[in-house]
Amino acid sequence: TTKATIPYLVHRWIGGFLTNWEQIHANLEKIRKMGEDQVNGGWKQFPKHEQTKLAHYLERLKVTYGGVLTLYDKPAVVFITDIRKDALAVREANRQGVKVIGIVDTNCDPSLIDFPIPANDDAVGSITCITQYLATAYTEGREVGKKQKEKEVEKAASSKEQVVSPPAGEVGSKEEIKEKKKTKEKVEKPKKDTKLSNNPIVK
Repeated sequence: TTKATIPYLVHRWIGGFLTNWEQIHANLEKIRKMGEDQVNGGWKQFPKHEQTKLAHYLERLKVTYGGVLTLYDKPAVVFITDIRKDALAVREANRQGVKVIGIVDTNCDPSLIDFPIPANDDAVGSITCITQYLATAYTEGREVGKKQKEKEVEKAASSKEQVVSPPAGEVGSKEEIKEKKKTKEKVEKPKKDTKLSNNPIVK
């Protein structure tokens, strides 16, 4: 999951992660801000012992929240390796309408899972194999989606017709413009020279 840049939770499910997302999102923002301040020297205003306490506090927070710091929106789907152990995660996801992909062992209820994967949830090899497969599929799907989005943008840009404005006085349909041109040519056609009469005008 780290290699595929997928948000993850390892140690335990955070209660309210889905049902109380607003508070969880605020906590994530706070942790990200603390990390930025630590790197950018924002802690230099505090004494050394305070900086040490803040560093320890930040490390403790990262133990729980570190895998989901790249998450900015509520997830649309969750993958759970042990749906009995993480029953709270399953309940929250079902309540919030979040799709669940889960490894379903013989002692689990598959009706709670949207996309059940029959497998042994106690075998490390089984979990590793399934997780790697899903991570690869996620990465490939993300790349395909990115390329499709780029193609759609290019197609939308190329489909825009370049409208060429007609010369002044030639606004209208092709037939109207053609008729106007003919009329203009007739008007601008040079007339024959006529000689003026030498006879004076008699009043």
